Amino acid sequence: MLRTIVIRAMAVAAAGMLLAAPAATATTAHARSGDHLNGALVKFHTTDNDKDGDSHVTVFVKERDGTIAARIDNDFGRFPDNSDNGPFTLDVIDPASRDDFAGGEVIVRMDPKGHDTWEFTMYVELQFDNGRKKNVQSENLRLTQDGRQQSFPIP
Repeated sequence: MLRTIVIRAMAVAAAGMLLAAPAATATTAHARSGDHLNGALVKFHTTDNDKDGDSHVTVFVKERDGTIAARIDNDFGRFPDNSDNGPFTLDVIDPASRDDFAGGEVIVRMDPKGHDTWEFTMYVELQFDNGRKKNVQSENLRLTQDGRQQSFPIP
């Protein structure tokens, strides 16, 4: 009888441990099927209004849930009128699935020292580990000391 009580107590304790244990997940956030981000580039075509050499530029690529997948920030130097600059390599922060970018966005920000107005077209290339690419662009962008940030969707 004592043996039966001990066995039952051990079974109850084991069941409690199983209930208290965190549930194991079969997959991690990005272990889903599909292509995964392994590179990103940005290029700029400055139109009629240049970027000053000391104006700092930051570019973020965000997944649909708002997670930052890639970014770059730098002064990059002056971008004269009617010039092409780049490609510049973004740092990949989250190697998200290609599907995670549909409904995401690209954000570009300029932090000038003083007054600066920059008018440009921006091209972003997302590169995936199976060789596929997704290109996103936005034309007629304008950043100033008073309007420092713009965003555009990733289709």
